[in-house]
Amino acid sequence: MQPHTTSVDPAILKKLSASVTHFHGPRKNLSYVISVETLGASRLVKDRDSSQFVARSFEEFRRFRRSLLARVRSGRPDDSGLGALDALFAKAAAPAKCECQGRHGCAFDATRTFLERLRFTRMPFFGIGLSEENVAMRQNEMNNFLRMIFAIVHRIHPSAWRPECLFLQDILEFLDVEQAFFEQVEHYLSHKRRQLTLDGWKAYTVETYGHGIRTQPAAN
Repeated sequence: MQPHTTSVDPAILKKLSASVTHFHGPRKNLSYVISVETLGASRLVKDRDSSQFVARSFEEFRRFRRSLLARVRSGRPDDSGLGALDALFAKAAAPAKCECQGRHGCAFDATRTFLERLRFTRMPFFGIGLSEENVAMRQNEMNNFLRMIFAIVHRIHPSAWRPECLFLQDILEFLDVEQAFFEQVEHYLSHKRRQLTLDGWKAYTVETYGHGIRTQPAAN
């Protein structure tokens, strides 16, 4: 996965969550559908301006994990068992390490241990013999992976973030967060804040002044 050049502020990720909701397609070419949602949006009434769906294959999930791992891991990549020439090609093909913090590396270097431990279960080749249980297990693994990523993203203070952070850029690219969706989310949150302010004012007015002063009808 190459660095994704975008004008979208990575801070938008603080306002989002993601989960795999379902899958579709033939067994040999399944796509897993990710729902990218705005935090705090109603789950009962889906607002098109607060969420979007992105389809990703199992291989795309695996490449995404490997790319994130390459961004933050220190030292040489694990090329044990490879010949000298193969190791050289593997190193050349690996994504660049993120150094958004300069000599301190990446703000998300702490994710290395989690990413190394988390591996997706391999399934039968070309989906042959892939059962509903197998697919459900894979979906669960993907959900755990996304939850872990967003738990870390939400925990690290935005002051440590940099727009050029390759780790965050990879997440934006994988979830297909482009400028149009960014603007939709900002519009939704702005509207929600105004609504909450209005609701709060109404509640305060009722609590303080009651339901209003009713005038008596004029006497004839």
